[in-house]
Amino acid sequence: MNINGGGEKSDYNFSLSNNRTYSALLKDNGYLDRTNFVSNLGFEVFKNFTIRSITNVVYTNNTMHPHIGAPGGPGYGYGTSNADVGGVYGFLNTSPFFSLTDTIAGGVLPVYQRASFLSVNAFNPFYRLEYSSGDSKRYDIIQSFEANYKINKYVTLNGRYGITYKNENDIWTFYNQSLNGNSNYYGTWTSEYNGSDNTGEINNFQYNQTKQNLFTTANIKLDLEKDFHLKLPIQSSTLVGYDYRKNTYKELDFVGQSLPLTPPFNFANTQQQYFANDYQETFVSYGYVVDEKLDYGNYGGVVGGFRSDYTSAAHKLATFPHLNAYLNLTAFNFWDPLSKVLPNFKLRAAYGQAGIQPAPYQKQTVINSQPTGNQTSFANPLAVNDPNLGIEISTETEYGTELSINLFKGNWFKNINAAFTYWMKHTDNAIFPQNVPPSTGATSITTNTITLSSKGWQLGLNIPVYASKNLTWDLTANFGHQASTIDYIVGGDIPLTSAAGSSSLILKGSAKVGQVYGYKALTSVSQLRADGKTPFIPTANQSGYEIVNGRVVNSTTKAIFFSDEASSFGDPNPTLTSSFINSLTYKGFLSFGFQFDWISGSHLYNQTNEWMYRDGISNDFQNPVTIGGQTGAWTAYYASAYYALGSTARGVGNNVTKDYFWSDASFVRLRNISVGVDFAKFAKQKWLKKCQLVLSGRNLLTFTNYHGVDPEISSGASNSSYDRAIDHSTIPNLKAYQATFNFGF
Repeated sequence: MNINGGGEKSDYNFSLSNNRTYSALLKDNGYLDRTNFVSNLGFEVFKNFTIRSITNVVYTNNTMHPHIGAPGGPGYGYGTSNADVGGVYGFLNTSPFFSLTDTIAGGVLPVYQRASFLSVNAFNPFYRLEYSSGDSKRYDIIQSFEANYKINKYVTLNGRYGITYKNENDIWTFYNQSLNGNSNYYGTWTSEYNGSDNTGEINNFQYNQTKQNLFTTANIKLDLEKDFHLKLPIQSSTLVGYDYRKNTYKELDFVGQSLPLTPPFNFANTQQQYFANDYQETFVSYGYVVDEKLDYGNYGGVVGGFRSDYTSAAHKLATFPHLNAYLNLTAFNFWDPLSKVLPNFKLRAAYGQAGIQPAPYQKQTVINSQPTGNQTSFANPLAVNDPNLGIEISTETEYGTELSINLFKGNWFKNINAAFTYWMKHTDNAIFPQNVPPSTGATSITTNTITLSSKGWQLGLNIPVYASKNLTWDLTANFGHQASTIDYIVGGDIPLTSAAGSSSLILKGSAKVGQVYGYKALTSVSQLRADGKTPFIPTANQSGYEIVNGRVVNSTTKAIFFSDEASSFGDPNPTLTSSFINSLTYKGFLSFGFQFDWISGSHLYNQTNEWMYRDGISNDFQNPVTIGGQTGAWTAYYASAYYALGSTARGVGNNVTKDYFWSDASFVRLRNISVGVDFAKFAKQKWLKKCQLVLSGRNLLTFTNYHGVDPEISSGASNSSYDRAIDHSTIPNLKAYQATFNFGF
């Protein structure tokens, strides 16, 4: 609900919203409830002096269970990771012929159900519901103040101060499971820290974070022609600013192990208590900004300046310049004959640098502390820091144009407005851990490891499709493409495993970022190895193989033949990203909008399906194929996609990355749709400017040939630049519905 209004010297806007999302995994797995209040107040205290206060208060309550949606865990308070949903893997790997809700002796649920090798990776999600609980409470207060004073026509002073405070407490309770016969038999239970027995535990994760930002500027505007009566149509705008930031983060993780069988379940009733993590971090940066903008009439202009920053981690002043310019061709006389068709045409170019300073303590040599008996002992960490770590610097150059084209004189397609940008980016000294020889006493060192480059383009179109007295229809279409390539790596290639599981990744020079590496199925019986001479299948044996669904298959064993030479599956990034945003308004009171996103050429490695192939529980096993003249749903054929490698049908291929599970993930999705009615048009009250009800939905329709749960899914490391093409037991994007009230006075 929104309420807004104002007068000549003041304005206000209040909004209150509540959103409750129930777990998409299990019916009784709790919910995420968020209440948000925003107050936006603006006043003119005296002539030319205004102040604005924006207050945002958010309360979030999450009752989902640990490992299936509950927030928490070491380092979770940074906000750089998602809630743990690792438990999804367990029930996706449960054989479908088991009943997950059947109870055992004592009327309790089993943790583990298996048949021979089937479902060895299973974990009953209803067992988690019965033997664990989550309770998360988070409070966010975001306050900003802005003061603006226009001293005279030339000088304006502006000051902005913002502070964000977060207090989050996440409690995970794992109840005593020692009376569960299934847990005792298999030695399996739900826990976080207590891996020694199934008597339960309580984990209390406490996060506190305070962020502050002060940004003050002085802006001086001059017009040489109007202010100084010079015959030069030059306008000058000079900005000088000071920027100060401080981030304080605290985390305290407390564990109590071995709970009783009966309530109360609290720390006082645990048998052993200890601190799992006690951490504090402070990061300060400050810097200066100087910009100069010069416009020559309406013909063109140039902007240049720099920003200098100093941080508590880098202990070094870093300066980053920038420069951009534009040329308005329509301002020149020679353009007059074209102005009726092309009323606007600009050319622009820009150059700039930006930097990423080392993170807190990333340049410092640290040691790990741990209790040993009644004493504290110290040890060198396996991952060490480089004391000479430098600043990661990115340099970007872009070229672009903006133009308007007049089309028709009627109500339909009067004109089209377009903006196009081509950009190139180069990053030096990218910070990333590099492997080091074990003889150094460490396994990796965080240093300036990678040099990479990126390039791409963006095209934006704004089209007034229809415009009349009663009805308007506007279309915004955005298109883009980008690709990143690693140019050089200090110390050689870096082999990695996706954070999603066992899928293989490699960071290597001259290769695109995000590629998945593994083993490809042969597509020809006579296919040669990388040496270009030796066939994978000896010539004498080739008659025993055939092509099935585009892959080489042994006609007798029905196993797919995979190369035993690893290679890249290709670029997973989309060849085209686009969105189409439509907005319609009828007589000023009825609004309708919808947005379709089209992602073309993207790819995902479906590791979720790969694990289900292991146990033969994928739905694919029901699909018949013809091998050796016989048609059937051959288990040996599908199982070989997981187990086989080279001429060996089982064993050596277990759990290795194969292109069989590499899929096109292109899709079209109805991202947003909304309809709004403003009832103030019918009330006809002067004091009521707006009384609008808006109903909206998100992610309601998806069209794709991808066979996983969601073509837009990403199970890799959060916000990773390389770990981005894996689908592994992750929650898909959810459908959402929302009702909003807007009031204006």
